[in-house]
Amino acid sequence: MKKRKTPTRYQDGENQLENGISANNTEFNHSEMGQYAIIELEIDQCLKDEETYLFRKTLQKVHSKFVAEEEISYKSKVKPLMSRPYIYAIAAAIAIIIGIFGVLQLSTETSKTGNSGIFAQYFKPYQNEYITRSDEVRVNNLYFALQAYENHDYAKAIVLFNKVIEADKSQHMAYFYKGVSCIEMGNYNGAIESLNVILNNENNPYYAQSKWYLALTYLKLNNPAIAKQHLDWLALNDRYYGTKAKEILKKLNK
Repeated sequence: MKKRKTPTRYQDGENQLENGISANNTEFNHSEMGQYAIIELEIDQCLKDEETYLFRKTLQKVHSKFVAEEEISYKSKVKPLMSRPYIYAIAAAIAIIIGIFGVLQLSTETSKTGNSGIFAQYFKPYQNEYITRSDEVRVNNLYFALQAYENHDYAKAIVLFNKVIEADKSQHMAYFYKGVSCIEMGNYNGAIESLNVILNNENNPYYAQSKWYLALTYLKLNNPAIAKQHLDWLALNDRYYGTKAKEILKKLNK
């Protein structure tokens, strides 16, 4: 604010009023210099108040304008990302992904449950029909192995069948019962390895039985493609297992 110029003859009166020396001096107040000095001070105070008010109003306008511009700038950046169509698109994409994953998982779980269910329905340990002799060490081991098998002590049976196989690798009965024992113990890879030895000779008396238990083992492992190969052979070549094989094939082909 520019300071007003006061005539020299009145400056002393203003100074006196500002310093409080003659504010209550009646003689000075009624003088011409005193009256002018009082008027000058009142005018200065009014101007100071008016300029302060205008300055505050200007600051308020500038602040309001700044806030409004910032809000517009922020909305222009955020709106495309947070608009409803964008949110709906994201939600729809997530829903589709979850749906596809759920269908695939459900399909996989259903397949596993179905194949395992077929295994549980048809699997039964093979009944021992062999009568052993006790005149050879090999036969003795086989006898004890089959005893353990009949007593459902499959872990012990596997150990004893291995001893029989070590003594005579042509002992197909040991391979077969060892394979079934491995299935009972949940050692499906061991069962496949043992039963496949028998399939090397189609004239083996345990050939069809091995095909049957291999088919069930592959179903348990959720590998219906290989299981079907063994089931197809049984359906065409074996009367006893062929009927059951056809039943399973119908279930797998649904």
